[in-house]
Amino acid sequence: GLDKLSAGDLGFRVEDSFAPEYDKLRVDFNAAMSSLEDAMLVVNQAALKLKQVPMRRLIDAFAAATR
Repeated sequence: GLDKLSAGDLGFRVEDSFAPEYDKLRVDFNAAMSSLEDAMLVVNQAALKLKQVPMRRLIDAFAAATR
């Protein structure tokens, strides 16, 4: 699964069960991947919105925030 993650596949989930004493690792990995995928969708949506804002407005907002 980590090779899929490093290749950018955020949709990968471990489906095969592990031995009972290790299955929490699988469950936690899948939950972490879901959270990461959700976070990246939010970042992507925000980036798409930023692309629609004129550059001058972004510069002014940044300048105001850093004063």
